[in-house]
Amino acid sequence: MQGYKQSSIKLEIKIIKEFANYLQKNGFIKDATCNLPIPRMTHEAKEEEENEKAFNEEQIVLMRTELHKQIADAEGVEVYKWKQVLQYFELMLEGGFRTDELVHVEWRDIQMKANGECLMDVRIFKTGRRNSVFISKTIQLIRASQENKKVPVKKDTSLWTNPGTQKRWSKQFFTRRFRIVLGAVGLGKEFRHYGCRVTHITRGIYKDFSTYLIAKNLGTSEGMIHRQYENVIIEEQTMMRLQGQQKVLGFSWNDRKASEQDFSLLV
Repeated sequence: MQGYKQSSIKLEIKIIKEFANYLQKNGFIKDATCNLPIPRMTHEAKEEEENEKAFNEEQIVLMRTELHKQIADAEGVEVYKWKQVLQYFELMLEGGFRTDELVHVEWRDIQMKANGECLMDVRIFKTGRRNSVFISKTIQLIRASQENKKVPVKKDTSLWTNPGTQKRWSKQFFTRRFRIVLGAVGLGKEFRHYGCRVTHITRGIYKDFSTYLIAKNLGTSEGMIHRQYENVIIEEQTMMRLQGQQKVLGFSWNDRKASEQDFSLLV
């Protein structure tokens, strides 16, 4: 049951226990004891349930500036490491990935089109796999960085490869360095990498994309979008009615040309 909501796990266990009691009552089994431990909530399931904070455009600019500063101040392999952290950050904003999804992406999972559109085959620890479509300026930069460090870009090569060991960086590698960036720009512990996914979803809502298509593209449920982003949806609808032009997270309220057909342009 890895990756499922805690409430779903409890419900399933309750059903199993009730069925066992039924079997005992009707003589099918002698003992209906079901000591089924409820597993700890996994990190990704917890992330979906918690109210994470989105980054606003000013905060994103501050974090980019700090990441570029880290790159400029670094020497040797540290330059490459900080470039990977910057690219990881940008790709999370572009595609709205969960942290455990993005860290496992390999080059065989990616198809790029000439217009910059990227189709990524993403491993989802809840439901298997999904295809995610988004515009990316970062994918080619990752490839160029790896080629510059003599990392063999093969199908099974991770986008996040340590050039020394040729193995994938751990998620903690990115988490630790991102925490340094957050601290440097004055953002506290209430902010995490996962805020990039929240920012991506929030941007989509403000651009008036269908919540169904947002959910489908990001491997979650429309119900979760409405539950966790209810205030954002209400605010967006209210601002549509009351204001002719308002900028939120860098988007004009009058710029509403997005349709379900061009959902792949969500960035």
